[in-house]
This record gives sequence, structure tokens and C-alpha cells, in this order.
Amino acid sequence: MNNKIINELFKNKKILILGFGLEGKSSYNFIRNYFPDVTIGIADKKNDIQDIFKTTFKNEKKIIFHTGADYLNYLFLYDVIVKSPGISYKKFSSKNDLPLITTQAEIFLRLFRDKIIGVTGTKGKSTTSSIIYNILKLESENVILVGNIGVPPLDKIAESEKCSWIVFELSSHQLENLKISPHIAILLNIFEEHLDHYKSYNDYQTAKFNIFKYQNKSDSLIFNSENNIISDYISKTPVDSKLISIGNDAGNNFCYLKGNDIHCNGDMVFKDISKSFKLAGKHNLINIMAAISACKIAGADKNLIKKGVSEFTGLPHRLEFIGNYGGIDFYNDSIATIPEATIEAVENVPNLSTVIIGGYDRGVNYEKLAECLKNSSIKTLIFIGAAGDRICKLMQKKINSSNTIAYNAKTFEEAVKLSIKNTPKNKSCLLSPAAASYDMFTNFEERGKKFQDLIINYFK
Repeated sequence: MNNKIINELFKNKKILILGFGLEGKSSYNFIRNYFPDVTIGIADKKNDIQDIFKTTFKNEKKIIFHTGADYLNYLFLYDVIVKSPGISYKKFSSKNDLPLITTQAEIFLRLFRDKIIGVTGTKGKSTTSSIIYNILKLESENVILVGNIGVPPLDKIAESEKCSWIVFELSSHQLENLKISPHIAILLNIFEEHLDHYKSYNDYQTAKFNIFKYQNKSDSLIFNSENNIISDYISKTPVDSKLISIGNDAGNNFCYLKGNDIHCNGDMVFKDISKSFKLAGKHNLINIMAAISACKIAGADKNLIKKGVSEFTGLPHRLEFIGNYGGIDFYNDSIATIPEATIEAVENVPNLSTVIIGGYDRGVNYEKLAECLKNSSIKTLIFIGAAGDRICKLMQKKINSSNTIAYNAKTFEEAVKLSIKNTPKNKSCLLSPAAASYDMFTNFEERGKKFQDLIINYFK
């Protein structure tokens, strides 16, 4: 372990942990492990953080709590702040002379960047990270998966020292304000997302570009050449790292689709994609090609790459087939928090008749999604939440001039019951919200599980 980096950050400093969720608790454990006698500040909007702390960490006394609506007023009392990803920089970016603000992502990258494969994108990053991990684990046990996938990186410090590779899923929140990039970076796509967290869509894009901004000539950037925002930025901006493009045609791409076959660096990796893997959906081809490219660069064996991809079945809440109940196929795509993800789902679910759509409205543009739904053969649209209301208004002409039936559900339970009632046998019902879950749920996982539970209990 490079204790010099840790000492430079924290030794003889007044330390504040900003945000005390999953990552905040992890940060506390990390700091306390190295500095058992230091007094640590914890700031969080929630008033019950002190009770949560006492339940999790017993007999800890050297703590100062700052909770409630004014929790950000105490930042100036500290020398260094470890910020959790969920707290937006725009909450305090107007304040001058702030202390040093760091994050788990920055600390972890400073310690291990040379063996990190970093993965980001508005959609597909969890799937791509998991495929890479699946492949590399076939070669060596000394591989770990951390980050936005649900594992705070500093929880894996001990394992990271021994690892040959670390797969790090990075959200825009984790990338924001970073001044260091991973050795291998993957940028899958950029679409409108998290507009509630950033001052502008441009700020969101800038955060994503940090995954490669600080790379050097020995590093590699794998990027989707078909995403216009990414390709335009790269064409106009000097990039020091090796550019590894992927896409659905040969062109100058390192990994590409030729007919029904996937080629990578001149080598055919998969013949006939329709028979090659269990992961469904055309949208997953970019994820697969990114994973293949990363593992090729990492030196993985071709046969193990094929095996790792072929055996991967997907992740929960991502176009997840729940089962056939009452003659209806139910699909859980709760992870779809942006319109582009829902468009992909609508285009890939067979015999689709009913869609539950909507949730917390973050102000993204739903015009393309409305157009997709207008041109689809979907018979029943069930809208929910503020986002659902807005999409419904965009769909009004289609609804009034066709056989499409629309419902505005007041509760999630009502939406699911309506979907069951209105989906014919031998057809499919899809939850694909195109919106965040924060109006009714803690996260998309809770929403997806609720959907599954309601369906199973209904047919008991």
C-alpha cells in the first residue's frame, strides 16, 4: 500500500465525510483504519444519521455530527472533505475558499490507476463491467469488480494490492472533478441523464470525459464511434491515449460487426451473433465489443474471451425476464432511467403489448421516445409519476387516433394491476420507466423488485 498518498491526504488534517450512505460508511471505515485516534466529522442532510451511526459503529466516540438542512454550513471547519457521489457539487460550488474535496474514486485511482479498467456511459456500464470481470476471472482469481456496481472501492483495498486487474464501474458523479484517469478507459455512450444533479447537460458530458482526460500515451481509450457526442468531442480535442474505437461497421474500428460476425483487431471472435451469447438485445452489442476490446488489450486469451461473453446471462433489472404468469411474459427493465434505454427495450422485447412508463421527472427530452411509442404496435400504455404525465401529453394525439389505450396510474401497485389486466395471453408486459425512481422508491433496484413481487403475488 502506498501510505504516502494516504498520509498526504489525511495525516494531521481535520477530516469530514460528506454524505453517510453506503460509500460514506465505507470512507469512515477506511479513514478510521489508518487513523484510529483522529476525530472525524460526518455531515448529512438526514437527521437520523447519528442513530444509524451508533447502530453500525458501536463504541466509537471521536465523531462530530452535522445533520439537517444546514449540514453544508460546516465545510469550512475542515481541511479535507471526502464527498459521497450522491451529493452534487452545485450545492456548494458558489462558495469560495472551500477546503480540499476528494472522493473514493480519486483516492482509489491514485493508489491503483495502472491496473484499473474504468467503465462509464449513460447506459450499459454495469453490463460491460460485469462481462469484463466475467472474462478476466477465467484467467485469474486476482481480479475484482468495484464502483457504481454497488461495491465502494475502498472496501477492497486489501484485495486490490494483490490484483492483476481491477474493473471499476464509474458513474458521472464519481468522475466529476477527477484529476486522474484509469489505465484503460471505456466510454460507451452519452445521453441526457442526471440533469437534476448538474447545472447543465454540458457539465454532465464534461464529467464523463474525465474518464480519459488525464490519460497518457501508454493508456488506452475504448469509445463508441457511433455516439455523436463522443466522436465529435474526440475529433476536436487532443487525446494523449491510444484511441480504440468500436462500432457496428468495419471502417476504422478496432472491434466491429461484419455481417453477423464480431471481429476484433482483424480477428473474428464470434461467428453468427444470433447463436453466440445468452445476452439479449441489439443494444448489448456495443457493450460486448467494448468488453472484448478491453480484455484483448489486457492480454486475455481469445478462447476465454469467447467463453466469458457466451456464459454471461445479464444483470437483474436490465431487460430481465421475470417469467410467464397467466400466459403473459413479464420483463423487468427498471434500470431504464433514460428514454434511450426504454427505446432499446421496446425494440427488443418480443410480442410487446403493454408498457409501464414514468417516474421522477428530471427534465430530459422525451420527444424521441414518444415518437418510438407512436410507431410501435403497443396496445396499452400505463403512465405513472410526473415523467409519465409529461410523456402522456406528448402521446395524446397517438392515443386519441388509434387503438392504443392509456392509463394514468396514481400508485405503482395500480400500474402493475392495470398492466396484468390489460395484457392478453401470449403477449408481453414490460416495466421500462425511462425515468428515475426517487418519487416512489429509494432506487431502481427497489422498484424492479417491487414489480416482480407484485406480479408473483398476484398469480399465487
